[in-house]
Amino acid sequence: MDTTTGEIYSGAQDSIDSLIETIEHAEAQSMEYRRHAYEAKQKLIAMAQFNEGVKTSRVQGQKYRAKIELPSRVVWNQKELDAIFKQYHVQAAISIAAYKVDMREYKKMVNTVGDKDFNLLKEKLIKANLGTAGTAKVTIEEIK
Repeated sequence: MDTTTGEIYSGAQDSIDSLIETIEHAEAQSMEYRRHAYEAKQKLIAMAQFNEGVKTSRVQGQKYRAKIELPSRVVWNQKELDAIFKQYHVQAAISIAAYKVDMREYKKMVNTVGDKDFNLLKEKLIKANLGTAGTAKVTIEEIK
């Protein structure tokens, strides 16, 4: 096998060593290409501008546009949620599995002003919210 091009020499196709070298070379190249693609996606994500509450943004060149979607899965501090559940017995917003927050009820609570106890609960829930988890999705689109 030619290690610079990855081509198998004529007549060497049946050589076990040559075939294994071809596989190793192809896998190394594939890893390198994936690394380059990852780095390019990270740069596109860094270029995108996201306004408050918006999870999708686009960046556009002359030939291509990329749609960037932020992850939407919210991660919670389970110890904080456990303490909140035990102290307030909040069942509308929190359920037990590993504590899971109903995002619809959570958003209602965050946008509601109440008495001192309610506002304290709301602050604790906001503190328990660790933000979103996962990687942003980048979709490449050709401009027509």
